[in-house]
Amino acid sequence: MSAVVRELWGRYPSFLKLGPKTLLHLVGDLPAGGKGCRVVPAVWIARGKKASWYEVDRIEYDRATSNATIYGYKVMDGVRSPEARRIGTAFEENWRFYEAPEDVRTIERKLNLETV
Repeated sequence: MSAVVRELWGRYPSFLKLGPKTLLHLVGDLPAGGKGCRVVPAVWIARGKKASWYEVDRIEYDRATSNATIYGYKVMDGVRSPEARRIGTAFEENWRFYEAPEDVRTIERKLNLETV
């Protein structure tokens, strides 16, 4: 398996690196540019915002400057914004994939981790 990963992505693939990840590093290599992917800044997780995330809509690349702009729908406390807007902190914060609390509880129950 490691030989396949090395063949496809090189000796040190970026998705295996630990540490902070910008939003582009997190979703840039996903199919369709991560469209529909739910992501959340790590700061929101630390603050306990469990029903808030961004749903990635599109990534626009500027070929002249090698910059990118990421657009998405902001969901705050379960209420989704009506239109996709630029995610301003996409390159400043540490980002993670959103995991719904009910999904985490289901996994914990199936793995018998509730009592740990």
